[in-house]
Amino acid sequence: MGSIGKSLTIRFCERHAWQRGNDVEQTHITRGAWRSEQLDEGNVVPTRILDCNPIVTVSDLRKAERFYVDVIGFSVDFDSGDVLGLVKDGVLILLISQNSENARQPPGSSNVGFLTDEVDSLYDRCVAASVEILVEPGDRPYGQRDFAVSDPDGSVLSFGSRLPSDPDRFCAQ
Repeated sequence: MGSIGKSLTIRFCERHAWQRGNDVEQTHITRGAWRSEQLDEGNVVPTRILDCNPIVTVSDLRKAERFYVDVIGFSVDFDSGDVLGLVKDGVLILLISQNSENARQPPGSSNVGFLTDEVDSLYDRCVAASVEILVEPGDRPYGQRDFAVSDPDGSVLSFGSRLPSDPDRFCAQ
């Protein structure tokens, strides 16, 4: 949402700090609330980011599919042969074969964080499936309870949920 000219109208979550010149403005309001503000064109990029889809390069697409579907709980959205789209609760993650001409990184080099409603049952599922646990679940000073695992190729997957004591720390719609 924007207007072209000397100023630009942007929407942003009021819980995040945004730089305007040398001043930083930060306000705290109800979770998920958005507001528009006029800012000088030089202070922001006019393109809005609408979504983010992690791309994880894998050595064996079918082995990775079994892990992400059977353990993590994703389902197959599409399969184009060398790219597999997996979805869970509206979140899309792309698995790409290392043999694809579109692969841009080696298997095992991704680090993906997921925000969840809770982490302990997923952690229990990972333990039951003998998944390599990199970080045990714990309440962190940054307002989340989280843990991290390794996928079959060694990519790091982190799963975190907001702590009840600080539910509005991170912005979500």
